[in-house]
Amino acid sequence: MIDTYFHEWMQGQTLTPADLDKLRNIARRMVDSKFTDTKKKIIILKHQGFNQFETAQVLEKNHYTTMTKQAVSKALASVRKEFYI
Repeated sequence: MIDTYFHEWMQGQTLTPADLDKLRNIARRMVDSKFTDTKKKIIILKHQGFNQFETAQVLEKNHYTTMTKQAVSKALASVRKEFYI
């Protein structure tokens, strides 16, 4: 699911392999903003049309993560808009 996030996100970018500095800065911003794998999964599920309750259920069933719809909402609110797909 994380690979899917990066695949979808990169399609919306205008970066090339020659933009190494830009890619490094993006990676740094992701780390600095604490953009975790769980948040990436939430973004992908949101992109696929799941609501917050359904997202919490999928994460609990398939990824063994204890999650409520309020936690999903809080996680989405903490993600920088530049990382949405």
